[in-house]
Amino acid sequence: MRDPKKRFSDRVEDYVRYRPGYPSAMLDCLASECGLGPSILRPGGFVALIWNQRKESPFNDDYEAMLHLFAREYAHVNERDRAAEPKLRAFFAPSVPELARFDHEQLFDEQGLRGRLMSSSYAPQAVDPMHAPMMQRLTEIFAKHASGGRVAFPYETVVWYGHLA
Repeated sequence: MRDPKKRFSDRVEDYVRYRPGYPSAMLDCLASECGLGPSILRPGGFVALIWNQRKESPFNDDYEAMLHLFAREYAHVNERDRAAEPKLRAFFAPSVPELARFDHEQLFDEQGLRGRLMSSSYAPQAVDPMHAPMMQRLTEIFAKHASGGRVAFPYETVVWYGHLA
């Protein structure tokens, strides 16, 4: 696996253009539940761990299968194990954290979908022999799932928040 410090250095442009934001309902939740404002953590304040994870859907099932087939580093960075509930509860222990979930999605044309894939640190780059077949498979997935020239990339925004002891 590549040096984590270098994982995104050659992907910044795609990352900025194609990575998802967060739904406004999540920001509203943090404002009302945690008093979130423009400031950084204050003593005794809340800590929030926030990420988007792909929801199960026919599109995402095909996308996930493609990643397992062509992106060798994907297994090392897949968040599902790191984000397992027991690990997160242990992080906050002995405090008991709250969990909130929000539906969220991005719509992509084919170029945007390619950019979204290439913004991921585990996606093989053009010099990698797995890149061309991966991009061909992505084109097939897009064609299979596109409606009106776009595909929906559904996420669930996951927020664990609470106090640290």
